[in-house]
Amino acid sequence: MRSFGVAIVAVAAGLVAKNFLVEKEADHAVGVSSEGREFLLAFGSCVHHDRRPWRVFDTIAESQADVFIFMGDLIYPDWGNTSHGLDDLSQLKKGEYASLLNRLYTEAFEDSSLSNLMASDTTRSYFMWDDHELQDNYDMGTETEIYAVAREAFDKHVAFRNPPPLREGELFYTLKDEDHGFSAFVLDTRSHRSPLSMPDTMGSGKSMLGIVQLQELKNWMSSLSPETWKVIVSSVMWNDYGEEALEDGEPYLDGWARYEIERQNIFDYIKSENIDNVLLLSADAHWSGVFYFEEEELYEFSVSPLASPPLEPPLVRTGAVLFQQKGREGVFGRLAFAPAGVNVTFQLLATKQGENQEVAEELYRVQISSTVQTRS
Repeated sequence: MRSFGVAIVAVAAGLVAKNFLVEKEADHAVGVSSEGREFLLAFGSCVHHDRRPWRVFDTIAESQADVFIFMGDLIYPDWGNTSHGLDDLSQLKKGEYASLLNRLYTEAFEDSSLSNLMASDTTRSYFMWDDHELQDNYDMGTETEIYAVAREAFDKHVAFRNPPPLREGELFYTLKDEDHGFSAFVLDTRSHRSPLSMPDTMGSGKSMLGIVQLQELKNWMSSLSPETWKVIVSSVMWNDYGEEALEDGEPYLDGWARYEIERQNIFDYIKSENIDNVLLLSADAHWSGVFYFEEEELYEFSVSPLASPPLEPPLVRTGAVLFQQKGREGVFGRLAFAPAGVNVTFQLLATKQGENQEVAEELYRVQISSTVQTRS
């Protein structure tokens, strides 16, 4: 069995970026971490082109995270000022769509703040995609022309920057830092997902991940020691509260709440196999929150947007919602893994313009300590 001790601290005071500076020495699997100090994982999603320069990446660089995971929506081809106002990108010819994507990716990686972060000697940057790298709430599988063109552009500009996928031709991959008992599985939540409108019932086969990726996720969890922190990185929210986020009276998110059967499959596996120290990350919503799945004893940390219009979270007040951040742009999450994996601290941080530097304001903090009982 697993048990967690948790201390929750809401922080109002800002922290200047220099407070994050730490020495880094030995090179390890995914970052440059050294014995006796924390391993730092930063993450976030969603950047609009009309928000450049993306100064939030300067703040992330100053935080000197070992790893930064960009969790999707690096480009917005379906955003009015980039797509000539087209709501349906299928109206574009194949060549026009390809040119649009290539231009947007080129412009994204020319952003000085992002390029500086990627050139950092202290932070290694990795990427995943979400819907806007294809089109809003994409759920039409791998056989469409939209998918083929979008995947070619993503492979050309982005995917090669990541570790090799677990399966050839796929996009999901893993990261690890053994010194700090950290491992992450970075999901692909777009390629193999069933249509959102498909009934989510037992036996329907509705899936976010597809059979192969789901099995690889389970194999990965089972292959790690109980003490290892297992971070499952999803581009979309795990919790159900996104269903309360409405636009024109309709839910605008397409997260795991609409794929509840497969989500429960994953959670049941974690519980039945006594998988310890699982953390859930998510993004996409344009508002941030910390959520707790009580029965499964799982925490979800959801953070966005990095540099795009923020939205208001739904007015949810339950014990399972530990924290919600009202519309705030320039936010990112940071997980600090203590040496030997004894605990992990989550911080919600936000960019705040300093006099001659970027400073990070701490909005929220929660620390989780893991006690893994010895099994006979």
